[in-house]
Amino acid sequence: MNKFLVATLFFCIWMLFFDRSRVINQIKLEQTLRNLQTQKEYYETNIEEVKERKKELFTTDENFEKFAREQHLMKKSNEEVFVIEKE
Repeated sequence: MNKFLVATLFFCIWMLFFDRSRVINQIKLEQTLRNLQTQKEYYETNIEEVKERKKELFTTDENFEKFAREQHLMKKSNEEVFVIEKE
């Protein structure tokens, strides 16, 4: 057999199965990278939405008061709050 063919075959087998950066690991790392990029895009859009809501919330006192009443059930000192839940 040709020594160059044997060396090439040995190199390919070595890279596929024994090397630290074998092909299987590279494929898994590519998939992980794609997943992380997708998550990054999701969180970036989510951050933009939260920033818009925050900006809207702090523009007027009425919006801030509405948020405090709805989300944290806050009330004024001379009021009573009744929470009605549907079953």
